[in-house]
Amino acid sequence: MTRIIITPSSGFAGAVTLAVAAPAGISCSLSPTSIQSSGTSTLTCNSNRAGDYAITIRATGGTNLHNATVNVHVAAVSPAAPTSMVLGFAGPIFYVIIAGIMAVVIAGTVLVLRLRGSLARRA
Repeated sequence: MTRIIITPSSGFAGAVTLAVAAPAGISCSLSPTSIQSSGTSTLTCNSNRAGDYAITIRATGGTNLHNATVNVHVAAVSPAAPTSMVLGFAGPIFYVIIAGIMAVVIAGTVLVLRLRGSLARRA
């Protein structure tokens, strides 16, 4: 967002109408688009394509016309960091597998010990 400041000159005291022109690849809007004599408007631009864009702001008040150019740079989005791999598995999946194996081993050990205990009491 960029603030556009409107300041009257040469005694002008009327309404100023603002318009924005943007090239392909970026969309921009102004809010508000009409200012009484002096004030500020906010320029908001959106783009999903990296690059440099020249945005034209046109201010019209009475018979007066003024154009200004605002240069906007849209940076490329950084790719997400890759997930860490453990033995060919994504980190969280590896730990879920290890936890499952541990649960089976513990359950098997408890079962074997219970069977031994019940067999020892029978003998």
